[in-house]
Amino acid sequence: MSATILEAQSQTGTVPETAQCTLFVPSCDAYSDLWTPFFTLLQRHWADCPFPVVLGANKQEFSQFDVRTLNSGDEKNWSTQVRRQLGELDTPYVLMMLDDFFLRSTVKTADVLECLNFVQKRNGNMIRLLPRPAPPVGNLNGSVPDFVREIPVGMPYRCSTQGAIWKRETLLTLLRGGESIWEFEMEGTGRSEHYPSGFYGATRSVLTYDHHVVQRGKWFKPEAKRFGAMNIGCDFARRGIMSDKEMLSWRLGKVRGAVGKLLPDALRERLTGNMRKP
Repeated sequence: MSATILEAQSQTGTVPETAQCTLFVPSCDAYSDLWTPFFTLLQRHWADCPFPVVLGANKQEFSQFDVRTLNSGDEKNWSTQVRRQLGELDTPYVLMMLDDFFLRSTVKTADVLECLNFVQKRNGNMIRLLPRPAPPVGNLNGSVPDFVREIPVGMPYRCSTQGAIWKRETLLTLLRGGESIWEFEMEGTGRSEHYPSGFYGATRSVLTYDHHVVQRGKWFKPEAKRFGAMNIGCDFARRGIMSDKEMLSWRLGKVRGAVGKLLPDALRERLTGNMRKP
């Protein structure tokens, strides 16, 4: 990121811990118009981020805020590209965060490092840094941050692309080349059952975004209004803004999805035709 981050590392003495984790933002050139506003807000709301920051892209470079770009060429498949980029990182953990999750307020570095320290001590596989979805109520044995719970086998979206600290080796195992980002969440959750424990989630937002700012290639209207007024480099000529009709269609889809989550797994899979792969 910037000199302020390097200074913060020196002052807080977090260098040994930060050597264990990379902030990894998997993206592609088609979303390069989001990079400037995303990293501007990252710098604004997490100026003392203690981790090296890496952006995954195809051929384009991003040269601001000390961000390192990893290029994967013309590969268009999400999972294949992310696997290739993760293979070039050398830290045992990665904090993976998508480029359309814009931070809205200050991130507390102490909370993030507490989560990293916890998952390291437990030799855990993943800790999601916000309750999307929330982990189930229950206590963990031993010394545990008061806002962390375990995500057991069988929970929907046990494997997701919400902001989370991952053991890099586990994430590489769960990613299968050829899958879309949505297939990774669905099928990866099924594959995560091979890990009976080691998946955790926060009961409150450690990362301070609300939800993604674009859907199907267009800006959500409220997010376009909010972030466009900030003068942070949003390019609305590059991609359009959802119409009222499109916003309504998206909201109805969210309602259908919420209802579907209430159905038994077997019935939901039968209705959607989305049976898990072995």
